[in-house]
Amino acid sequence: MRPQSIILLLCVSTFLGCTLTDSELKKGWWKHGSGYSIGDVIYFNGRHVRNDTIIINDRPIAVIKSRKRTIIGDDNEIIIKSLHTNETGIYYQK
Repeated sequence: MRPQSIILLLCVSTFLGCTLTDSELKKGWWKHGSGYSIGDVIYFNGRHVRNDTIIINDRPIAVIKSRKRTIIGDDNEIIIKSLHTNETGIYYQK
């Protein structure tokens, strides 16, 4: 493979591996991986997200600190942070 092809492939991979959009966040469901938990499974269509704040029963409980879309798409992850304890947790999209 030519060096130019490798560089192009790396650039495309980097672009595809960026953050998740709001609509992608609401697709499917999210499984708790480790750390702080607001439940074993999260469906964002049933929980409201406003400006990366997760609101349940009209109360803000956590914020999304980062959104990561992987190249393949089967290991998308979010890191959330409790507004009350500052603990963080990881969820994986399924």
